[in-house]
Amino acid sequence: MRYKTVNLREETYRRLKMLQTGGKSLSDVIETLIEEVDPVELYAREIEIHRKRMREFERTGGLPVAEVDKRLAKYFAAPHASVQPHRHQTRRSGTRASRTKGSAPSRSSDKGGDESP
Repeated sequence: MRYKTVNLREETYRRLKMLQTGGKSLSDVIETLIEEVDPVELYAREIEIHRKRMREFERTGGLPVAEVDKRLAKYFAAPHASVQPHRHQTRRSGTRASRTKGSAPSRSSDKGGDESP
C-alpha cells in the first residue's frame, strides 16, 4: 500500500482527529468527507466566483462575459460536454441541481494515505 504525506495546519488536524471514530484511519475520515462533496456543486461555486470577476472586468471595459462563453463553446462542442449560459443571462433562478446526502458517486477504494501526524 502506498502512502503520501499531507501537510495540515494544526487546527485542521485537530478537527480531523475529532472525526476519527470507531477505529477509522484518517484516510477513511477524509474519504468519507470527500464522498459527501458534490463535485458539480463545488465547481459551480468556483465558476460563479470567476464569473463575478469577469462581470467586474466587463464593467471596466474588458471582454464581455457573453463573448467568453462564445469562445469557450467551441472547446466544449462535443456531445458529452457543453457550456451552459450563466444565471444572469437566462434570468432563471434556482436552477442548481440539488443532491441528497449519500448520493455521491462511488469512489474507488484506494486506501492509501498518511495516517500519522
